[in-house]
Amino acid sequence: MKRFIGVISIFVLALMVCVCFTPNMAMAEFKEDVKDAGKASVNYPANVLNESAQTVGRAVKGTADTVYNTGKAAGSSFVGKGNPKNIVTESVNGTGETINNATVETWEVPGKAAEKTAEQM
Repeated sequence: MKRFIGVISIFVLALMVCVCFTPNMAMAEFKEDVKDAGKASVNYPANVLNESAQTVGRAVKGTADTVYNTGKAAGSSFVGKGNPKNIVTESVNGTGETINNATVETWEVPGKAAEKTAEQM
């Protein structure tokens, strides 16, 4: 039993010596890694929010453009300068484009946010 306690004591002493004399460089790297992880945990959600807001803004602009173009087609049609079928095609095409763009951009938000977060590191 005394031998076991002696071996454990030597092991603990050796472990303490290793921990106490860890080079400052390794500790500095560890601190930098922790700092980077903390920075990323703040920057990534902020970048996701920013990209999402931009996607919503572009979708709103696409919707406004669709309404404007449909109204323009309707006005032209009413005064006899446009084709009445343009009222429907402008609306359908604009809505489809807006939905497609919003879907694609929403799918790309996490990747874009990750890229921006990596650039900020």
